Amino acid sequence: MKTITMYELLGIVKDGKAPKKIKYENNIYVLNDNKAWADEVYSRAGDGNVRLNFKHIKSLNDEIEILKEEKKIPEKLKIEQDTSNNYYVKNENGAKCYLTTHSKMIAETLNQVIDYLKSKGDE
Repeated sequence: MKTITMYELLGIVKDGKAPKKIKYENNIYVLNDNKAWADEVYSRAGDGNVRLNFKHIKSLNDEIEILKEEKKIPEKLKIEQDTSNNYYVKNENGAKCYLTTHSKMIAETLNQVIDYLKSKGDE
């Protein structure tokens, strides 16, 4: 989580890079999809009727927490070998998708990256 001031948040919103979730005064707000609410960029999570109106903030020095959403690390690709020594992975339907030497190297590298990310998530 990163803490910024309301003033900094207004600058980020102005630049079109508004964070998807913030925490302000112990309430969690999510970014509105409705562009008609120019001053009400955020709605309270779980209650779309309560919006954060920038016209009614107390101070530009109020602290805002930018909340990051958890990203799920995908499962590793299961590289299999058939009787003819050809390598393949199965797609979501269970069909074999054969790999060239180059695509097999990419799949193995991707599996190494996934292993690395999972090891970092345990720390």
